Amino acid sequence: MPPQELEPIVEMSGLTIGEFLGELFPERDIVAGLERGLTVVETLTDQIQAVLERVIIPVCEMLERLKKLPPAPGYEPVLIERGHHPLMARGLSHWIIRSGKDEAHKAKMQGIVVDAIRFLAKPGRQKRSISRRAAALLEVWNTNFDLGNVFDGVDLRVLEFAEALKGAVRGDLASCQRVTEIAAALAPELSVRRGRRASAASLAHEFSLACVANMAGPKAYTYNSVSGDFTDPLTRATQLAFGDPGFDPRPALRRQKKRQRRESN
Repeated sequence: MPPQELEPIVEMSGLTIGEFLGELFPERDIVAGLERGLTVVETLTDQIQAVLERVIIPVCEMLERLKKLPPAPGYEPVLIERGHHPLMARGLSHWIIRSGKDEAHKAKMQGIVVDAIRFLAKPGRQKRSISRRAAALLEVWNTNFDLGNVFDGVDLRVLEFAEALKGAVRGDLASCQRVTEIAAALAPELSVRRGRRASAASLAHEFSLACVANMAGPKAYTYNSVSGDFTDPLTRATQLAFGDPGFDPRPALRRQKKRQRRESN
């Protein structure tokens, strides 16, 4: 879920989620909180009671799952220190770390797909080379990467391409020919961002900058020129979360600012 999609659920009836949880579960006591919630429900009309039960029970189930999550290194203590409820701090920390890893994996798979399609699009490739690249594409597909993303603006079906790839792996000549035809149609529409691919830590840091904008205080980062280290809490959190003491937050900050300029235009 992109950070901007979190905004609609941050406010609930005038309370932030952290304030709501602080009122209902001040000591992470899920059972006691549920009992207090149900006591209030019992005093209401049946219709309102039914509505609140549909809200309270799912929320409590979600909080129970959050309670079972292991502590998240780096981000969790910083979020708690900044006033977030401990359960939400843990859940948000896990989301930031997972999102960074997922986006980095997606970018890696996208690069493999684009390279393979561009290779297959060039005429004169030998059947053995076509089979190897077809196998690489199918392997990416088996990781649940959505190959349909590369078909935007092209009147071709993903399943047709997949069947042709399978035939090419088997060495079927007609399938190899079809694979090269589809690749030739796809190649002009493909593009990959130039430069070094962003790491999972950098992408996670970008997410944290976007959804927890006030964590780093008035500056986006602080740097100690004597020790040669970044010293702000958010950068330290990313370094700890990903075990990367040399992590540099500046590329993530540049991407975030660029995105903000696009969104404001």
